[in-house]
Order: sequence, then C-alpha cells, then structure tokens
Amino acid sequence: MDNKKKKILIFVPEFPKLSETFIEREVSKLVERNNFDVLVFSLKRADGKLSENLKDRIIYRRLNVFTAFLGFLAYLFDSKKSSQALSLFSSANYSPLGKIYIISKGFGYAKILKTYKPDHIHAHFLSKSSSTLIMIVAQYLGVPYSVSAHAKDVFVEADMVSQKAYTAKFITVCNHKALRRCIELSGIQSPKNIYLNYHGFDPKQFEAEAFQSLPKFEKPFVFSIGRLVEKKGFQYLIEAAKFLKERRIAHIIKIAGPGPLYEKLNDQIKKAGLENQIEILGEGKGLPFEEIIKYYRIADVFVLPSVETNEGDIDGVPNVLIEAAFFKLPIVTTNAGSIPEFITNGETGLIALQKNPYDLANTLEKVVIDADLRKSLGDKAYLKAKEMFDINKNIVGLENLLAS
Repeated sequence: MDNKKKKILIFVPEFPKLSETFIEREVSKLVERNNFDVLVFSLKRADGKLSENLKDRIIYRRLNVFTAFLGFLAYLFDSKKSSQALSLFSSANYSPLGKIYIISKGFGYAKILKTYKPDHIHAHFLSKSSSTLIMIVAQYLGVPYSVSAHAKDVFVEADMVSQKAYTAKFITVCNHKALRRCIELSGIQSPKNIYLNYHGFDPKQFEAEAFQSLPKFEKPFVFSIGRLVEKKGFQYLIEAAKFLKERRIAHIIKIAGPGPLYEKLNDQIKKAGLENQIEILGEGKGLPFEEIIKYYRIADVFVLPSVETNEGDIDGVPNVLIEAAFFKLPIVTTNAGSIPEFITNGETGLIALQKNPYDLANTLEKVVIDADLRKSLGDKAYLKAKEMFDINKNIVGLENLLAS
C-alpha cells in the first residue's frame, strides 16, 4: 500500500452483512478509486458477499481479556485521558458503571487500532456499539473521526448524537428523514458538519448480459425482497394476496429475505390457503445477490410494503427499491420512512397506505393488469435511480469529506 496516501480505517461492527450491502459497495468503490489507503476493522465476519478488492483489507478482531484489562488500567491510571473521555459523558444518560465500562472498552480498542496508524476513523451507525466506541477511540488516539448514519441507528438506536455532532469531523446521513432527525438529536439548529450523502449502485452491476435468466412464470410475477422483520410489512402483503385471489387476479408472489419471522409468515400463508400463490425463497436465510438478480430479471412488478413500527423503526430509502428501479421494474410500496424521497406516487411508482392490505391489494391490482402503466413506472423509476443513486457520482462527496 502507498504510505503517502491518507489512511482511512473504516469501522463496521459486522462486515459484510447481507442486509447492509450498501456499506460493502461503498467501501469497495473507495478502494477501487484508490485515493486513500483503506482498511476495514470489524468485530465479526457476517453473511454477505465480499468483493475481491477487499479481501486483503479487512481485520476481524475483538477485545480479548488481556486487552480489555489494559483498557481498564488505562482508565484507572491515565487520568488525563480518563478525564477527557468522561467529559464526553457529562450530559449522557449513562450510569457511573456504564461510563466506566464503555470508556475502558474504548481504551482497549484504541490500543488495538493504534497499531494500524490511522489518519482518520470512519464509523458506520450512530449506535453505542459503533460510533460511541469510536468517539472514545479517536479522542484517545488524537485522530479525527466521522460517522455514516442510516435508518434504525438514527430512529431507534441513536446514542450521544449531540456529543458526536460536536466532536466528529462530519456525519453523513443517507436520507432526508434521518437527516432531519439527526439534526434534531444534535441540538444544533444549523450544524455545519452533518450532510446528506446517498449511497449508490454501479449501473454496470445490472447489465442484463452479465447474468443468467430463469424461465418466465405463466402468471404475472410480483417479487419482493427484505429482511423478514416487522418493518418490512410482509404480513400485509400476504393479506393483500388473499384479496387478489378472491378477485381472481392472476399472479404469484415470491419473497426473498432472511429473518426471524420466516416461520410465522409461512404459517400465515398456509392458514390463508396461499401456498400455491406465495413462496418465501431461501428458507428464511435469504439468497445471494447472484440468485436475486435472476428473479429481478423476470419479475413483472416489485413490491415492498414497509411500515413504521410502534418502536419507531422505519426504512430509509431501501436498497431493494433502487435495485428494482435499475431493472426498470414498476414499484408498489408505501410512504413509510424516506421512501417518498425516491418514489413519487403515479410517477416513479405507486404508493399504498401502510398497514392497509386492502389498499395494497387495490394498488397491486392496478399495476398487475396494466402493462402500459408497468412500463411507464419502470422507465421513470430507472431514470430517477440513475440521477440519485449512481455510486460513481455519490462516492465523490464522501471522498471530499474524508480528504478535507
């Protein structure tokens, strides 16, 4: 590696994660562009695919007992560093023991990360287990740090955002709704270091000739992808399919995604008598992207019935909507989270009421039976996706911030 380049250490708790492919793509693009010396530090090898250019750029390591003990000793005997770290927590909602624990842990990781001599540390997620830890590490090492914020980490798991807004070099947020919430949590009326920066896709990734095809289904094929969790709203899609069956609207639905609701959703399908109409692919473990691509290529409609949960967990702009748009698929979705930032009802897709299977069925019926509408929506979604989510353009904004 070229030691003259700025060394960027990217911290991700689990990497590469199947449900966080946008991070892997972004890091791979940074390495490809070769403007920085990029290293990824992760606590756990996750279930996603790793690009070839990252295979020698990742360190997987957790604190061992010895390093954790060294971190605790540093907390006890390095009074200057301890006082500096404690000052970060002066207004934080941590118990005294909680402060000691997280600071000692941060000092332990600082001793590990120091060996890689980073010029800048970039953490993904506003959560305690990621950017709070890195805030402590960066202060201990005396290096700048930054944060990429996304969705759940902003709306449900955000930790010490006001302190991070003051101490981080910058915070990027990948959708407008989360950006507004992040600014609100920062307590700063017009912060100068919190930016909107969309993730992206390389349009070449979706070139049809690069992938094998599956045979087309005889009935209109409605495809959906997402983690099998409450906020993706698949239970409402199953209810909507029952309405469509009663109306004798010919179609089949296939859902691809890993998650804890696999058995529950399968039971719902069976109780509704929809086994011949709906299938959850991958047995609850999801599918590799190479397999997903095959279904995108033969789908007639893409649907994502996202909802906002009672805990406030919502989507940003889901990657699967962008992927579907790059395949020029007509999209049916809801107005949950930041989805309307990308999908404009009647233009780049159709928006149904969230948690309303009857309205979802009505919306799906419109696009399933109207081929001209499908083509119009798919073409416009494609153009919008190229405008908003081309990684070759969007990565430049992140590079400029890292270089400053």
